[in-house]
Amino acid sequence: MTKARRWNSGELSRIFLDTLIEKTKFQRVKAIFPDAGAAALLKYRWKDALFRFASLSDRKPVESDDEVVVMIVPDYQMLEYVERIASNLSNIPEPTPLIMWNPRLISEDVGVGFNVRKLRRVFLSTFTTVYFMRPMPFGAIFRCYPGLWKVFSDDKERPDRYLLAKEFEIRPDAEDIEGLKNKAPEILVLSVTYRGKY
Repeated sequence: MTKARRWNSGELSRIFLDTLIEKTKFQRVKAIFPDAGAAALLKYRWKDALFRFASLSDRKPVESDDEVVVMIVPDYQMLEYVERIASNLSNIPEPTPLIMWNPRLISEDVGVGFNVRKLRRVFLSTFTTVYFMRPMPFGAIFRCYPGLWKVFSDDKERPDRYLLAKEFEIRPDAEDIEGLKNKAPEILVLSVTYRGKY
């Protein structure tokens, strides 16, 4: 995903952050962006933001008084930083909730090898996906917590409509969605992943 494309979703992340603050009444929300340039640009554009800005590469992206930390579009290239921040947030007397908004921690380009399976099993298993929507060439994958994961297929009789194909208790993988190995079109995927106490 290109930087320009990634930050087209910047406005959606702003809506998410503003809604999070409004609904939870958190006063000290930290938004961590993938790089310092993006964080600086958005901080300049969003002067009225009620949340704090940081980047994954900052020396100290999280402060002790942050009530919740939201990582915006963390990607697999920054996985080391993501894991370090998550570990630091968990290893304090009162753990700080961590939300990953549209995480891209597994690259389609890298392939699904041992490291990816280990990442899913160990690190990502500590999170709960609370919202996920991904259009696919065959239909879509959807989840809204606490509901089940749902795989929809295109309705051949009604264009632009879906039929529920199957529900899963855990996130379906490529093997679960047999025969549907085409890549998703280049469109926005929304995902919110949460770890912590609320």
